[in-house]
Amino acid sequence: MDNELVNEFNTESKNFNSIVSLSDLEIYKIQSSIKDEFGIDINRNWCWESIGADHKTLEYGKEDGLNKIKELLDEDTTVKLIITDEEVPPWFGYKGKLADLVEVLKKIRYFEFFIIDEKCSWIIFDTHHNTLVFTPIGNQPVSRLPKSMGSA
Repeated sequence: MDNELVNEFNTESKNFNSIVSLSDLEIYKIQSSIKDEFGIDINRNWCWESIGADHKTLEYGKEDGLNKIKELLDEDTTVKLIITDEEVPPWFGYKGKLADLVEVLKKIRYFEFFIIDEKCSWIIFDTHHNTLVFTPIGNQPVSRLPKSMGSA
């Protein structure tokens, strides 16, 4: 993992009270959950390519992918953001309000990451293909997921 990226995220996130770093144990639990529940191979650099569960994609092209995520979810939702940066674990992660995490993301260089809710019932990857990949557990949809999103 690029320590410079993690340091940059830590520096930018200090201005947001809602954002806290996740412990190694919390990140390990998330890794186990996405592996077991979503069928994701966390030992792949682009782990989102190995999604075994049903998923949908939303190509955002030249539009702002972070704004697309904000359209899908309530900005006050508390989520966990995991920095994968096209690498296998160990990963770094944070918990905070979606709106605050997005503001930090807008201030630093692009990298691959995923956002997951506190119950690990859904996951959204932002990929280097300018595509959001969304995978629910047990077909529990994100409440504001547009019906126009195509299946992969």
